[in-house]
Amino acid sequence: MADEKWRTNDRFKADSTENQLTHYDLAIEISSLRKVEGLDSLKFKAFITDYTDEYASNWSSTEVFARMDPIWTFQNTKRTIRLAFDVPSFGQDEAKENMEKMSKLARMMYPSYSTTEKVSTMSESPIFRLKFKNLIQSTTDGKGLIGIIPTFTFAPDIDQGFHVVGELVIPKTLSVALDFNVLHQHSVGYNSNKKFMESSSKFPYMGASSTSSDKSVNADKGKIKKAIKDSAENAAMS
Repeated sequence: MADEKWRTNDRFKADSTENQLTHYDLAIEISSLRKVEGLDSLKFKAFITDYTDEYASNWSSTEVFARMDPIWTFQNTKRTIRLAFDVPSFGQDEAKENMEKMSKLARMMYPSYSTTEKVSTMSESPIFRLKFKNLIQSTTDGKGLIGIIPTFTFAPDIDQGFHVVGELVIPKTLSVALDFNVLHQHSVGYNSNKKFMESSSKFPYMGASSTSSDKSVNADKGKIKKAIKDSAENAAMS
């Protein structure tokens, strides 16, 4: 591996991507409703690599004799968000901090148990709140959406390399993908006055106030990676 002495420089300590990721309010925020480990939430400064929001209407069908088409009865509409993002780091300290957050997120996927007379029973399920600006947000209170995460995938970016800290191998960049099944906390649909019941026309993406800035986190992705590489090379030459 290349000389790693540059990482001890004060300029490149934990959270040093703050100077590059100026729109930290665009961070992805994940929290557990159980408040486990004393955490309010986990925030990831991230590059979005994939985002889809699927609305699936479910219908039941009844076949009727001599009728060409079945009778369809509406049941519900399910909302599933699929999100993938990369979490960068500028140095060893920040990479370790990101890895600790990822470990906490993995632990949050498990339920809570209560023990009575040496018998453990499940007491709470892993329910999450997910927020990403106005794209993943409740339009009633501005907080994140509540739901379950059926799948959570973590993978280190092999091309970006690793930090070796003692016996630990810390990826410089983490890649995450997850599915999020939204649990609606309010009535969603039209009322007798033909008006949408939930925050009117703001549902589902217009709940956040608009901003004059048209910059995005992804716009600086190449700039950050280049800055990391150049800083390491310059420090190694000095």
